[in-house]
Amino acid sequence: MVKVKVRLITAEGVGRRSVVLSGGLVASIRDGHLPADQAAAVIGHAAGIVRAGATRSDFALLFWTTPWQILRGLAQGVAQSLSWLPLVGSVWRLRLVVGLIALIQGWNEGTTQARVGGGLSAGVILLSYLVPRWESAWAGAVRD
Repeated sequence: MVKVKVRLITAEGVGRRSVVLSGGLVASIRDGHLPADQAAAVIGHAAGIVRAGATRSDFALLFWTTPWQILRGLAQGVAQSLSWLPLVGSVWRLRLVVGLIALIQGWNEGTTQARVGGGLSAGVILLSYLVPRWESAWAGAVRD
């Protein structure tokens, strides 16, 4: 069996004036596996994103959304480990119904705490629909 070492060849724009190169990109350039024009294209693409100002607030956003990112990572790990169960996929596809039920139950309870809880539950489920769309729109804007 032959083991192939896979290197991640990326360059990311960071902040207002920086481009961070992956170790795989540097190693591929050093070892001569990546031609200079392709390396320049990878770095130039990241530099263009920085120059356009699309990465100015990325660190601030990453810092302030760290709790959400941790929760998202945990949820993805649990979902992947339980994805073999047929009911899990059905529940994920029917999460809109669960959100509406939480909202209606909170509203019918009548207390302020129940209404806020039902609204927050429905809001989190609504975000589970909106965040992937926002992320793909942002990736498209950065790419363009």
